[in-house]
Amino acid sequence: MRKNFKENSPIRPNLAEMAVGDVITFPKCKVTSLRSTCATLGMERDMTFKTRADKKKGIVIVTRLA
Repeated sequence: MRKNFKENSPIRPNLAEMAVGDVITFPKCKVTSLRSTCATLGMERDMTFKTRADKKKGIVIVTRLA
């Protein structure tokens, strides 16, 4: 499932509820917080995420791998 979020969307709850294979996008201003939150959730809940930035569109794409 693919979801798009705005600048004021909470990061952690949205990442925590992702199922394996889900993809969500956030605005590029959230990149530092996103990567930090992905790493923290990975340690706490044994989840794996992949993040990549699309500079042209101004978004960060997060995919849950495991």
